[in-house]
Amino acid sequence: KKVLYMRLIKALYGYVKSALLWYELYTDTLKEMGFELNPYDLCVANKRINGKQCTIVWHVDDNNISHVDADVVCTWWRTLSVRLNQNLAR
Repeated sequence: KKVLYMRLIKALYGYVKSALLWYELYTDTLKEMGFELNPYDLCVANKRINGKQCTIVWHVDDNNISHVDADVVCTWWRTLSVRLNQNLAR
């Protein structure tokens, strides 16, 4: 029998290692954007924007961002999306 082996260059959805790679990419991107991870819950990140706290919470593929100014929420989601897409392209 002939056997073909392939090496993946990127993560494959559904594998445990893929989840870890995504978490690392996501948190590294948030840190680059100035967010600090909560030491008690590593799926919560905070940053002061315009003198008010902005909080991002995530679990698997569900995300929530809160800030008193709705414009900040919209701007940061767009910025985060662009940054993640740039980092995924690496």
